[in-house]
Formats: sequence, C-alpha cells, structure tokens
Amino acid sequence: MIVSFRINGTIAWIFLAVIPVMAVLLLLIVKKVSPVFNRVFHTYDCLNNVVQENARGIRVVKSFNREDYEINKFKGISKSIYDDFAKGERLLALNSPIM
Repeated sequence: MIVSFRINGTIAWIFLAVIPVMAVLLLLIVKKVSPVFNRVFHTYDCLNNVVQENARGIRVVKSFNREDYEINKFKGISKSIYDDFAKGERLLALNSPIM
C-alpha cells in the first residue's frame, strides 16, 4: 500500500476502498463453502467404510448374491460426493470474478 501511495495516490485510494469489499465477499464465500466441503469429507469417510466392508467381505457378497445391492450402495454414496463437491466448486468459482 505504501508503494501504491508513492506511485499514484488515486489508485491507492481505490485499492483502500475495494479491499474491504473483496474481503467481505470472500468471507461470505468461505462461510458458504466450508460446510459443503466438511460434508464432502464426512461422506468420503462413509465411502471408505463401504469399500472396506466390500473388500473384507467379498466372498460373502458374492455367495449371497448381494452384488447389486452393494453396487447401488456405492453409487449412492459416490453421487452424494459428486453433488456436494460440484456445489462447493461452483461456489468457489465465484472467487475469480471477485478478484
């Protein structure tokens, strides 16, 4: 900021006016995105549990013909992760226009 005042005072005052507005907008984005990504990471944990269960009990799944059920279970969790992650990334994409 000191250098910008030395180069051109008018531009430095514009910087001073715009920086708080940008900070507020970026804080709003962070507040919106943070819960979404927390939910994504929690869902990743659930996905890991499903994969681990399938890896441990693969013989049981095959012998009791539960493959379709397990596949649908995996697809449901994967879709949930995809939807939440896409929503979070759409919100984070607002950073570029603000900058």
